[in-house]
Amino acid sequence: MDLISRVFGFDIFFKNTLRYLQTPFLILLALIFLGFMLKHEYDSEVSLRFSWLKQKSRRGLTLFVASVFCSAGYIALYQYSGSIQNWYTANLQIPLFIISVGVAWYFQEYYPRKEKITQGVFSAIALVTILLNLFSIYPVKTHGVWPHQQIMLTAGRYLNANPLNERIGAWNAGIIAYYEGGHIINLDGLVNNDIYPYAIKNELPVYLRKKDIGYVIDFEPMFTLYTKRGGYDDPDFLQRLEPIIQFDQGQFNWKFLTLYRVNNQP
Repeated sequence: MDLISRVFGFDIFFKNTLRYLQTPFLILLALIFLGFMLKHEYDSEVSLRFSWLKQKSRRGLTLFVASVFCSAGYIALYQYSGSIQNWYTANLQIPLFIISVGVAWYFQEYYPRKEKITQGVFSAIALVTILLNLFSIYPVKTHGVWPHQQIMLTAGRYLNANPLNERIGAWNAGIIAYYEGGHIINLDGLVNNDIYPYAIKNELPVYLRKKDIGYVIDFEPMFTLYTKRGGYDDPDFLQRLEPIIQFDQGQFNWKFLTLYRVNNQP
């Protein structure tokens, strides 16, 4: 699955291999393992000698169970996202870490004779994960995952050095806004709830007039492929955009980052 591959840095190497890991399979696998653990808890008196099942460790079991359901819910939710990004997985890494620790603890407690094998397997998984991430990213100049973002950096610095007389909006606003000085208004709703009622009604132009936004800046796909996602889906709106400056020559997948002047007259 794409989300799992991005969490562990496998997207460069094993992206296609993990596609079969859909949400029902992951939930079923988690429930089977959870049931296996609970069976050991209540099946025999011998199991009570293990610390995993003692009263003092019930909080650990609760944390493990909560992490399983948290991870399953997170994966189910993001299956419906058409544009999962690597940084979306940050909140998933802690539950997955807790699950990994719980599984390792379980095998150490129930199979103490194989403790060294358990430690070796989990250490190898951690090492491989780290190496895959390092080799897929560095050196940044040749392995950078999002090379187009350097153009956003350039645009942000340009706007900081050449302030405009009206407000600026952008869908992919993060990097540009940071280096511009933090005044660019987000138009995709990620950090701007005000845009939502306008976006779902394809009334972005109305929002721009109301907020006195006289410029928009973004890559070409936001004006060709993702018009409905952008909250306007209106050919007339595109005709009212006047290109001011283009920051790249189209050398990356996300190309033609352009600053437009908006004619806000309806």
